[in-house]
Amino acid sequence: MDHPVVVPVQTEEDVRLWAAPRMIVVTQFVAGVVFLMMALVNLLGDHSSGWQRFIGVIAAVVAGMAFGVAGSLRFQGRMVRRHLETCGVDRPAA
Repeated sequence: MDHPVVVPVQTEEDVRLWAAPRMIVVTQFVAGVVFLMMALVNLLGDHSSGWQRFIGVIAAVVAGMAFGVAGSLRFQGRMVRRHLETCGVDRPAA
């Protein structure tokens, strides 16, 4: 079986960098807060039923995923901006 040869990127212009807009990161953080509040309301109630506990656990998982996505997008954006600064590029090409 023949495998295609992987050619490494030779020039900086060939690299396409992308970072999420800040609005998406903020939206992810807000979604995390909303789902975390929903989880706390459903889990900390005095007379929570099984369904409310189930919804609370699911909301806690979704909140964790939203915070994780927001954190990773924020970190990726920092790496892209730092890389572009070292290359001398003022603004990423649209």
